[in-house]
Amino acid sequence: MKKSTLILSALFPLLATAQQKTEVKDFNLTGPFAVSAPLCADSVDLNGNHFDDMSILNGLNLTATSLTTNYNGALLPSLNDKKSIGILSFYINNTSYMKGKLKVEGLKKYKLFVDGKETNGDLKLAPEHHTVAIKFLAEPRDTDSIKVTIDSKDKIAYTLDKRHPYMVHDL
Repeated sequence: MKKSTLILSALFPLLATAQQKTEVKDFNLTGPFAVSAPLCADSVDLNGNHFDDMSILNGLNLTATSLTTNYNGALLPSLNDKKSIGILSFYINNTSYMKGKLKVEGLKKYKLFVDGKETNGDLKLAPEHHTVAIKFLAEPRDTDSIKVTIDSKDKIAYTLDKRHPYMVHDL
């Protein structure tokens, strides 16, 4: 009796924190657009900062119109002859408060945004329509894979459709 109670009490925290993994396989795609790295005459700028490839991502606006809906490639879209930047995006319409973790795997150079704000992947979402965007920088003929997962208490239903239910922020 005591052994079964002890085992059950040891397993209870594991059962209470069971997480659901939702893998995002479809995206809206903006780009890829060709970019050129600036010609560097010196290794640092006037402020003493070294050039970072990630600063190129700041040139693409998150509100840029997506050219392709339902991009479901497992590989990062890239151009054959130049570096390129682009955005992979999707939407979450949640009906209750949600905490979770969004993980992006496979991409080397990217920035993650939720509702226009850069994030490290921690999600604390109110019940409304949310936009998730991943800005990426791809090398010529890049073959990076894309794997995006959301770990949360409940399974997440994501969508590629901009339309959403009428919610408080629409008032």
